[in-house]
Amino acid sequence: MKLGILITTYNDGDIILRCLDSIYDQLDNLNFPVYVVCVDDGSDSPLAYPHFDILRTEHRGRSYARIEGLKKILAENCTHFLFLDSDMVLPPGFLKKLQTVVENYDIDAFIIPEVAFSSYNNFWTKVKVFERNLYKVNYCKESGNIEAARLWKLFSFPGFVEGLEAFEEIQPTILGIKKGLKIIKTEEIFIYHDEKKVTLRDLLRKKNSYFCCMLESGKCSKWDIIKRYYFFRPHLYHKENLKKYIRHPVLTIGVILMYLVLTLNFLWVSISQNFIKKRNDEEMRRRERNILYKIKRKKFLTKTILVAIIIGSLILLGWNTVVKSSSWFKSIIIENMDYNYGKDSNSIQPYAPKKTHPKGN
Repeated sequence: MKLGILITTYNDGDIILRCLDSIYDQLDNLNFPVYVVCVDDGSDSPLAYPHFDILRTEHRGRSYARIEGLKKILAENCTHFLFLDSDMVLPPGFLKKLQTVVENYDIDAFIIPEVAFSSYNNFWTKVKVFERNLYKVNYCKESGNIEAARLWKLFSFPGFVEGLEAFEEIQPTILGIKKGLKIIKTEEIFIYHDEKKVTLRDLLRKKNSYFCCMLESGKCSKWDIIKRYYFFRPHLYHKENLKKYIRHPVLTIGVILMYLVLTLNFLWVSISQNFIKKRNDEEMRRRERNILYKIKRKKFLTKTILVAIIIGSLILLGWNTVVKSSSWFKSIIIENMDYNYGKDSNSIQPYAPKKTHPKGN
């Protein structure tokens, strides 16, 4: 087994250093090689970390950064790979336990539970942390859920969706499920995930951009989005979570309000996108009609000019032929008229008009 770890970062400051340190601190006493590549997606201040391979690219988005990092892992001949976000932290002993998990299960991919935390204590941050920790159920069952499998056998990985900048970490899992790959959620290991500071305005702005990206890309159908959407997620109705709702009623109400607001936001974005799409399609059809009209008019003018040139050429050619023919006939007539026989029958004299004399002379 050789493990490749892929992390992407963009203007994350000390957060990415905390993530990289949590990996580096576990590399001693491992009995399998680990290759770590961190792709700096064009940060304003270039990332420097001496212990790992840092790949700096121009800023094109996280999906492109992950694709470039995956190329490096493929070049290192890794058998498995793990991809992380910059705000994730590996708990102590994670990599040793990961080896045990890989050896105990003949599985294509693993969904690793995430334990959400934050150093902020405002209401919506607490609600988001509570909501994220509702995912920690349904262990060791094949996943049809919204969660992303982050640990993969490299030869089974279906690849990242190029150009998708929203929920892009989930798409390989969805593609893998459609292909019939074995994907389970494990409870032996977990990852810390820092939710940082959450406000309802920032959450709406973030989800709004995500929804717009997904709808505009056309790479995810609305049905794929809806059937994995908030209230349809099966883990919300797990018996362990029902107990949490009873113990934390205020946070539960906060989660319901957050889902309702985000659902209304999704409907608004979807309707707006449909309206914009119809308007753009109508504008495109109008432009196409104008272009076709201009092309037809140009073809008609071109044909008219060509026909005029051909007719004019024929007329000039005919006129020239007539002129040449008339000149030829005229020369023959003049030649026959300009000469006359003289008195001497053996000589030809030029024709001279007969002199007339006045009467009486």
